[in-house]
Amino acid sequence: MEPTRHQLAAAVQVARFIDAGGNHQSDARDSYRFTATDQAFSPDSLRAGEGLLIAAGLLRLVDGRLIPTPALANFAAIGDGDEAANALAGVVAERADAVDRAEAGAAGEEFVLACVRRDLETLHRSDLAARCERVSLVSDFFGYDVAAPTLGPSVRRLEVKTQTTDLSPTTMRFYLTRHEYDIGRANPSEWALVACTRSRESGSLALLGWCRASTLATYLPVDQGGKWTEALVTVPVSVLTKGFPAAI
Repeated sequence: MEPTRHQLAAAVQVARFIDAGGNHQSDARDSYRFTATDQAFSPDSLRAGEGLLIAAGLLRLVDGRLIPTPALANFAAIGDGDEAANALAGVVAERADAVDRAEAGAAGEEFVLACVRRDLETLHRSDLAARCERVSLVSDFFGYDVAAPTLGPSVRRLEVKTQTTDLSPTTMRFYLTRHEYDIGRANPSEWALVACTRSRESGSLALLGWCRASTLATYLPVDQGGKWTEALVTVPVSVLTKGFPAAI
C-alpha cells in the first residue's frame, strides 16, 4: 500500500529530528512527544514516519540506535516540505518495485526449474531432471538463471523473466543486462529467454512463452556514442513461442 501524504510528511519531520551521528531510538521517540510540530503530527504519526524511513532504507536501526544514511542527510536538507515528501514517495516506490521484482524473479526461476524437471521426468529421464539447476543462486556471471539438460549433448540455458500483472498481458516488460544478451548471442541455439507472469492477486505463476536472443535484437537500444549495459525491454507476447525450449 502506498503511504499517504500525511505519512510522508511525518517521515520528513522525523528525518529532520535525527542527528548526523544518530540517536537512541528511545531518545528520538521522546523528542516526538516534546518537539513542537504545530500540532500537525502525533507521536504515533512520527513513529510511523520513522518506520517508513527504515523501510525505505534511509534510516537504519542498529542495536537500539537510529543511524542515518548519507542519503537521509541529503533528503532532510530539502527545504521545501512538499518536494521532500515527493522525493520520499519516489524512494519508497522504487524500493517496493525492486522488492517486487526480486520476489517475482525468484518465484519465476523456481517455477521454470520445476517445469523443466517435470518435463524430463515425463520423458522418463529422472537422471537428467536431477541435473537441472538454478545457477542464478551461484552467480549472475552465467548470464542465465536455469541450466537444463536436453536428451542430446546440448544444455538449455534459460534466462527467466517474470512480470507481475493483474491481466493477461499483450506485452512483456523486463530488464535485460548486456551480459545476458551477449551470452545469448554467443550461444544462439542453447540460450533462451523464458517469460512468465505472476498474478498480483494470488501469486500464481504461468508461462507466457520463450524466444532466442536474436528475437530480442529489434527491441533493444542501439549503441550510438556509447554502450548500453542494462535496458528495460518491452516485447510483444505474439513473438514468443509457447512453453519453453523442448528437451528433445
